[in-house]
This record gives sequence, C-alpha cells and structure tokens, in this order.
Amino acid sequence: MTVRVIDTETTGTDPNTDEICEVASIDIKKIDGLFRAVNPLSTFVSISKPMPAQASAVHHIIDADLRGAPKIEEVPLAEHDDGELVFVAHNADFDRSFLKPYLRSQRWICTYKVALRVLPDLPSHSNQFLRYHFGYVTPFGMARDTLDPHRALSDCYVTGAVFLKLMQLAPSFAQMAAWSDEPALKSRITFGKHRDRRYDDPEVPTSYLRWIINESDLDADTKFSAQHWLALRGAQENLKLMEGAN
Repeated sequence: MTVRVIDTETTGTDPNTDEICEVASIDIKKIDGLFRAVNPLSTFVSISKPMPAQASAVHHIIDADLRGAPKIEEVPLAEHDDGELVFVAHNADFDRSFLKPYLRSQRWICTYKVALRVLPDLPSHSNQFLRYHFGYVTPFGMARDTLDPHRALSDCYVTGAVFLKLMQLAPSFAQMAAWSDEPALKSRITFGKHRDRRYDDPEVPTSYLRWIINESDLDADTKFSAQHWLALRGAQENLKLMEGAN
C-alpha cells in the first residue's frame, strides 16, 4: 500500500463548473525506519476560462502562471495507482470531488475529519493550526521560508506531517478510513443561540438538536453531528434508567 498526500488549488468550489489550476502530491514511505516524503509532484494546470479574482485572492495564482501548463488529464496523478493507493488530504471531500475522474483508487483519508475525532476540543482543525499545534514548523525538513500556505505542494508537506501524527493518535488506520468516509463529526455548535457550546452540553435542549436534524437547512456535517450527539444522549439516559431500576 502506498500513501499519497495530494492537494489541489482551484478556480472555485464547485467541481461541476470550476477547475483545478494547480495540483501536487507526495508519497509517504518508511525508509531506514523513518517516514519520509518522496516522489514530489507539483504542476500548474491549464484552465478554460480566466482566473476569478476571488480565487487568486486565496492562492495568488494568476492566468500568466498557467501559460503552457498541462491539462489535468495530462498530469500523472495516478502513477503506480493499482487501486491500492490511499490518498490523503485535508478536507478530502473537496479534493476528491475535483480529482475523482482522474484517479483509479478511491480510498481516502481526511486529516480534517480524523483530527475532529481524536482532538475534538481544539479551537481549530485547520491544516495550518494543526501544523503549529503539533510543532511542525519545518515538516519533513522543509525550510520554513519555502512553505507557502494555500499552495498545493506546501500544503502536501504540512498535511503529510499532520497525517503521521494523527496515525499515532487514532486507534487504527482502518478507523481513520472509516471516519473519513462519514460526514465530519463536530463537537461544538458553530452558529445560533448555542454557538460555542458543545453538542453534549446539558444546556443545549434535546429539542434544539432535533430541530437541526429534522427542520433546519444546515449542512450534512452539522446534521450528522447533531444526530450523533442526540443518539449518545439517549443512550446515556437509557443507561441511567437501567441503573436506577437495578
């Protein structure tokens, strides 16, 4: 099994209408007892429409950078992809939505979702926050001044280092993969009158969690989180009733 950390920069957030403008990857391999980043790939990718200013404001890629760049179909993203390759990305659902047509293997680990599970009470679970939380100022020995947040290859090195740390904290690789296939499990409410409270805070009414699940137009991750914590609350209440009956 090969672990390939991959990252994209895009012209927007909708894979149906937006395009990849940069892609990078590194493979994580154990060499002489140490995990190392090998086989780096980094390239701009040509796009069919002018770069939106709002996209450039994030990654600072402009049309001039893309002149002569290959099409995404020409980039060897799936080199040595025998279907056993495991891709790793931070917020993998986003990268996966853009890259799915060009990859054979569809096995993914999402470092964002795993971090939410093993370190639920951190104030942030962004890639760069996790980098500094874990003390990875120079991940894989990369000089600090060579790392440019929101550029694909730099983000790969950060994500790779974060992934290796999460491997130590998670119960197993299989569990990381299972969490990555589910919606993101949040521990804190990020909106409304109960903002910043934990979902399992007794001050958050059960009726509010049911509203999130059944009546709100909130995203799938939020509904999944409310459902998870509501079910756990019900299990705890049933356990107390059983203990009281005994």
